[in-house]
Formats: sequence, structure tokens, C-alpha cells
Amino acid sequence: MIQVMYGVERTPYAKAITLAFAEETYKRLLTWADGLPLEMAQGDQCTHHAMILQSADATPDAVYAASVNQLKRIVLFYRQNYPESSYCFFWQSALLYLANAMLTEAKISGHVPEWRFYFRLCMTSYQTLYTGFRLAKGITLSLLSMALEKGVMDIPQARAIRKDLDLRSKHHEISDLVPVSWVVDLDLAMMDPSAAQTENLVQRFREVQLYETNGNNDTLAQEP
Repeated sequence: MIQVMYGVERTPYAKAITLAFAEETYKRLLTWADGLPLEMAQGDQCTHHAMILQSADATPDAVYAASVNQLKRIVLFYRQNYPESSYCFFWQSALLYLANAMLTEAKISGHVPEWRFYFRLCMTSYQTLYTGFRLAKGITLSLLSMALEKGVMDIPQARAIRKDLDLRSKHHEISDLVPVSWVVDLDLAMMDPSAAQTENLVQRFREVQLYETNGNNDTLAQEP
């Protein structure tokens, strides 16, 4: 699957992931989950089968919402309780998925406003990781670009985050190289994998000039 989506052909996700592939993958996940020890199950003395497969509200939306809520808990718990969160890059995939989910929630009318807290948590975690991993800067700027385009982040916040990244970069002796094929915008990747990659998102962010007007209002202006 990695070869199909990131190889020379770069097949779009919508074409690469067929129904047959999804069904086969789901069966393999069920087989794997069936062998997990009960200590890994959630809840008070209930099995993981009861928690996952016997829900009365087992719709795709409900499963997605449950997954996002669990991801919120995992990210918050890891950030609060493990100092490794500051220098272990392996957990960034959780940050990436949660940040994308929060940007999606931000545009849903009537949705609870906690998305802002968790999105900011993801951004702060990436900022911390940038001290040791240059790649984190490209991901952070990509998420900033997405947030600004969606209109869910204001200019002072974006400017403050970018300034913080600049301060953290002083000890890096080489440029912040970003892999061309690193996908950040997971929704956009379904339709246009190239546009969803870090290199292009960072370029879009750089094309946006952040400045303050003569008054108190902040404005976005495109560079000529």
C-alpha cells in the first residue's frame, strides 16, 4: 500500500483503497484484536469485544467519534505524564491525526469548542519536538497553513507560533529539510495527494505575509 500511494505512480487514496482491501484489512484487525490480553481492554472488567463490537451505536460516525475521543485522551495523558514526549518523535503520528480531526471539528456548526484546546496541544507538542527534530517545523507550518485557510486561527496566534519556531531553530546548523512526500493534510490527500504534502503546504504558508495594519486589526495579505 505504501508503494502504491508513494511510489512513482502515486495513486490517489480513493483509487488505491478498494472495498475489498478495506474488508480484508478489517478481518486481519479483528484476528489481531482477538488475541490481545484482557488487561488491555477498557472499562470495568469488560472485554474489548464488548467495548468495540457490541456497541448499540455502531455507526461509522460513532466509531470515528469514539476513536477521536480516545486519541484525545492518549495525547493528553502522554504529554502530561511522559517526559519522553519532548524528545521522542514516534508519537507524532498521534499528533498529526488529532490535529487534522480538530481542524475538521472546528468547521462543524454546533460542535463543542474543545477542539481549540486539543489543536493547540498538538501544535505546542510539535513546537517542543522541533528542538530535536527539524522535520517538526515543516509539519507545524503546514498545520498553521491549514488552520489559517480554514479561518479557525487568528494572525497573532500564527505569528507567535512562527516566532517560537524561529527561536528554537538557533542551534540547528543545517536547513530544515522536509521530505517531499510527507502528507499532513489527511482530508486533502484523498483528492490531491501532492497538494496535501508538507512541501506544498509550507510553500502556501510562506506565500502568506502576516502583518499588522495601522489599526488594531490583523489582516492576511498575499505576497505579489
